Amino acid sequence: MSTAFVTISGVCIALLLSYLVDGFYFGKEFAIPSANIVIYNVLSSDRGPDLYGVESWRFYFSNLFVNFNVSLGFVCIALSLGFKRVFSNRVGIVSFASLLIWFAAMQSRPHKEERFLFVIYPCICLLASYVNMCFLI
Repeated sequence: MSTAFVTISGVCIALLLSYLVDGFYFGKEFAIPSANIVIYNVLSSDRGPDLYGVESWRFYFSNLFVNFNVSLGFVCIALSLGFKRVFSNRVGIVSFASLLIWFAAMQSRPHKEERFLFVIYPCICLLASYVNMCFLI
């Protein structure tokens, strides 16, 4: 089986399960929480995203440091030292690109909350473990 087929199948299955479970519990016909976060906080132009106050640009950096102090520091150091080695594989590229895209989208909004970063927590853990694996082998 090709990688593209497996990836697309996995995404479709995850979206279907999310649609069924979240639709049942939220009582809505269309409920995908990750999509709702993006629609409300990034794409809405009315007072939605900044209704409950705004934070400075340093807010997410300080929260990531508090939650992932060792992992985040290791990833930053390892990426600066071994950029070419880490990104020689698709795992490093995809996890880092996902992390950067989400972080940039949420960083651009004036209203910041820690719960908006929960989406990239797995990417940080995966990238930290992948970088660790690259330097241990």
